[in-house]
Amino acid sequence: MRTYLSSRMNKHGFLSHTLSERQTIDMSKESNTQSKALLWAAQIGEIVVLLGAAAWMFQPRWAGWLLAAGAVVFAIGRIFGENGDYALSMDKSKDFQLRRLYRQRLFGVIILLLAAILINTPNGFYSFFGLTSPVFYRSSLWLMPFSIFVVFELYTAFRIPAVEKKLKKS
Repeated sequence: MRTYLSSRMNKHGFLSHTLSERQTIDMSKESNTQSKALLWAAQIGEIVVLLGAAAWMFQPRWAGWLLAAGAVVFAIGRIFGENGDYALSMDKSKDFQLRRLYRQRLFGVIILLLAAILINTPNGFYSFFGLTSPVFYRSSLWLMPFSIFVVFELYTAFRIPAVEKKLKKS
């Protein structure tokens, strides 16, 4: 692909480059393919996360690594995906409620990564920190952040389409 750039001086005395119409069209095709790949990564990652969480009851040794791998793939797909930058946008022209929902979804992904770390900590790890309760001795501490992730994910999965539908009507 050839790059067509035109240069001109902006008001601050620096060269500014503008893309030609042809390159803009080529870039939109590439970004559409990339967006689809990231959407697939998020969906496959979420399925692997659920498989890892379910497998923890039967095979906790490898289920933690399965959940962690799925969480990383899911996080990449969700953060860099179609609306990942919407949560981090400071543009006030975008709808506040929609930005809040995307931020909650992003917070859920961060909590999922925390759960992936906690599921892979060895038994007795927390006794090093003086936490000798049986709750901290077993490696089930990951269930609380995972449950928080599930609540955030379910809430935003239903609310985001409803808010987007409301915005399209108005």
